[in-house]
Parts: sequence; C-alpha cells; structure tokens
Amino acid sequence: MRKLYALMFAALFLTCIAGAHPASGIKLSYNNAEGVLRVSVAHSVKDAGSHYLSKITVSINGEEAVLHRLKGQNSDEGLELRYYLPGMKKGDKITVTAVCNKFGSKKASLKID
Repeated sequence: MRKLYALMFAALFLTCIAGAHPASGIKLSYNNAEGVLRVSVAHSVKDAGSHYLSKITVSINGEEAVLHRLKGQNSDEGLELRYYLPGMKKGDKITVTAVCNKFGSKKASLKID
C-alpha cells in the first residue's frame, strides 16, 4: 500500500511540474556612463499570467542590492528590465538570479571592465 501511495504522489508531483521550468537564459549589460544595468531574461511560457518570473535578485560583489518581486512577465517570452546601479567600479561583479513562480531559477554574472 505504501508503494502505491508513493507512486501516486510521484505521478502527481511530475504532472504539476511538467510545464514548469526555470528561465532559459539571462543577458546582462552595464552602461558605465548612465549607471544602468540592463537585464534580459528569456522565459517562454504559454500563459504569463499564471507561469512567470516571480523574483529578480541583483547582487553586487556577493551582497544583495536589489530584490524585485513580480506578479507577471512583460510578455510570454520573458522580461526586459533596467536597474540604476551608480558607482560601479572596475572589477565589481554583478550577479542576477531569476526565479520562476512554478519551478527553478537561473543565474548570470557580469564583471565590470
């Protein structure tokens, strides 16, 4: 009986996450003159109202600088965002993490030249 319940639970779990997936890619660019970080996150979904990127975290040199909670995406393809991060210096490392509201996360980093 336990095996049957375990099998049923596993099937239910797999069914729930079958359509869920983390972002497929993150592109970062930083404009030194403007102090602006451009973030482009690819996350293709069928319905951006129910399956979307729910959180974007921006860290500078390992310290959280921005926590952006979201309730949807710009489009069914993903997000385009900009963050004002003045005073970045050569060698600083920016790390962006995008979290899906259904399942998974994706990270990308950029080192300032």
